[in-house]
Amino acid sequence: DWSYDYKVSLYFAVRNVLYDKFSLKNEDNDGVLWAFNYSYFRNDNTKNDFKVQFYRPEYYSNPNLNAQNGLFTLVIDYDQECDERPLNEIIISELEHNEKIVNNKTVYDIKGLEKFSIPENEKIFYKFIIPRDIKADILEQLYLEGYSEEQLFPGYKGVTDYIKNKAKLDEIKNLIKDI
Repeated sequence: DWSYDYKVSLYFAVRNVLYDKFSLKNEDNDGVLWAFNYSYFRNDNTKNDFKVQFYRPEYYSNPNLNAQNGLFTLVIDYDQECDERPLNEIIISELEHNEKIVNNKTVYDIKGLEKFSIPENEKIFYKFIIPRDIKADILEQLYLEGYSEEQLFPGYKGVTDYIKNKAKLDEIKNLIKDI
């Protein structure tokens, strides 16, 4: 589940600051934001035999999908029951098994994808670590810019969740200020 809007993804990466179990002392509470360089895989998925498939749903039929601007990835491997590895490991493994060097450049030849190469300064995945101690500040800024439960989950529940969470965020910010 990806979003074309990085601020939507950022919201999901930092919102756990609102959870009761969240602690600034716990190193596991650092956030991670993954960016997927989808442009290298964009093609007609009906002809794509690569086991990672992409699906962009019709946004107009679902207000949440419309607000979150999503792209879904599905891993299809009919030879195995279930591949539980993270998506980045699956794609990197698939690429490593299908790479060739042509004219001193790495070229990937994967069934269902046109041959493509990745420039040296590009990656398939980008990983950003979000320190736990700035999550509340980021969430506050996202709220100011309209990236909240109210926008991302349209309807009464989204509005009530935003009101509750905004009050909780204000409390958290005051506690952090006092530390």
